Amino acid sequence: MTVDTKVYGQTAWVEGLAYVGLPVLNLPGQWTLQVDSSGDLGVYLNGVEEYRFTTAGNLESPGGGNYIVGTNASYVSIYGGNLFTDGIVKQFNGISTAGLGTDATYAAALQTAVTNTGVTSFLSYTPPGTAGNYLVNVSATVTSATSGVVEFELSYHDAAGATVTTVPISLFQLGTASPALSFTTSAASRYGGSMLIDIDNSASAITIKWVGGGTLAGFASASIQQIQ
Repeated sequence: MTVDTKVYGQTAWVEGLAYVGLPVLNLPGQWTLQVDSSGDLGVYLNGVEEYRFTTAGNLESPGGGNYIVGTNASYVSIYGGNLFTDGIVKQFNGISTAGLGTDATYAAALQTAVTNTGVTSFLSYTPPGTAGNYLVNVSATVTSATSGVVEFELSYHDAAGATVTTVPISLFQLGTASPALSFTTSAASRYGGSMLIDIDNSASAITIKWVGGGTLAGFASASIQQIQ
């Protein structure tokens, strides 16, 4: 059954037929379809309006009148919920995209407290069994330290199927020109780094390790994004 979402006054169009007044169209189960008191096409479950198609062309949740999908002359908006898709973004801002169309973040850790003690699996993500291109991002904020060690290490299977095990990620210290695989500090300081990697189709985990050392306190964040 197809439903034309346009509603004219008290008339709803279903499969090209006009239903006038306040008709009730019984659907399978406890669902019904009818024009509500506002002149919109309502979808009811056990007599309660769950969704409605408005005369403005929006799909709404009647509770508070929040948009689920709203349209106007220049955009489509989604409000009050999350977007789930099993496809990719084929076009963005009118321009055809490549890869996934937009970056997808599949694992993230935000401002996790860290010390001089290492964390073997600070962040880990197991991708599906398809080859891909991923971006690994790390950052750290040291609040206090005495010869504290700032270092992240990365493990994964590369595009050739080789095992890459606990290899340091190049970092920059904010305000310092040269990158390093590891920094030792005795002061409050800030660090960050990113690495683009190719993986094979073995569905092997991408794992970020926090190394630590000396005396140190602070916070670290990380994310693993798929680019294509």
